[in-house]
Amino acid sequence: MAFKVTDIVNESMDGARASLFMAEIRFPAGVAGGADASRISRFLIKSAALPASTLGIIELPFMGRKIKIAGDRTFEDWETTIINDEQMNVRSAIENWSDSINGFQSNKPSFANSMAYRSTATITQLSTRGNAIRTYKFHEIWPSSIAAIDVAWETTDTIEEFSCTWTYDFFTAANGADGADMPTLGGALGETLRQVVGALT
Repeated sequence: MAFKVTDIVNESMDGARASLFMAEIRFPAGVAGGADASRISRFLIKSAALPASTLGIIELPFMGRKIKIAGDRTFEDWETTIINDEQMNVRSAIENWSDSINGFQSNKPSFANSMAYRSTATITQLSTRGNAIRTYKFHEIWPSSIAAIDVAWETTDTIEEFSCTWTYDFFTAANGADGADMPTLGGALGETLRQVVGALT
């Protein structure tokens, strides 16, 4: 049983830092200002979250007890806080995106394809060396809520920011250069797995 203080240092190494991340929104083609907003979004998204998902539970009663069976998976909305640059590039592009989904005045979509408003986004956890540890990619994402920006004459020494809620269908994840590698496996099984992975990459 591990008891020495050095054991946790040797086993856990450095913990991942919440401040070391980068997120990026890829705006759909046709959204006014979307190309520039996609480029600078990774520098202006100041906070976000690595995504969560939940497996539902199906309970089957049996003789006074309940057997729990895995149900359907659901994905929670993704929340971001975005710095508002002076040109309002990102906010205006998100508003244009939202307007294209359902016009503020026209009350109808402007995308030629009814599903073309959905796009992708990524968030990457970085190591202290600046390398990717793990990257999550959101599929079929779109902005469902754009928060207000409070303004007031007495507010000083503050840069505006706003929150945006994103809805998506599912996410995928991939390890980066500093991410978890395949476990070291000995014997024929480990060698077979390494050969399979090598053939696929």
